Amino acid sequence: MEMKDVLMQLREERELKQADIANLLNVVPSTVSKYERGKSLPEHDGLIKLADFYNVNLDYLYGRTPIQTSFKDLEDFLAAKKGVVSIDFLIKLSADDRDLVRRLLETLAKKPEYNKRKT
Repeated sequence: MEMKDVLMQLREERELKQADIANLLNVVPSTVSKYERGKSLPEHDGLIKLADFYNVNLDYLYGRTPIQTSFKDLEDFLAAKKGVVSIDFLIKLSADDRDLVRRLLETLAKKPEYNKRKT
């Protein structure tokens, strides 16, 4: 998905108008329309505002990943219980240990309580 599509989808999912996003970014609504048509891109500060507003990561806005979760939210989640596990730590794991973590997460994902559909 391209950034223009992501921006439109996020706005429409929240039932917002282009004018709402224009107010957030301090631009005119036609500028937001250009973003959503792929005619121009938000400035760096605008991208950060949008990521924070929608609570997504910048790679998601750019259409580089389907994962919306912001890195801050992931870090907060990893630190929620005793101790802190950083994303950097997970990335630095050996291939065998990453595979172990992946298999554990796949097993957990199969549990019924994690497979309930949102309605």
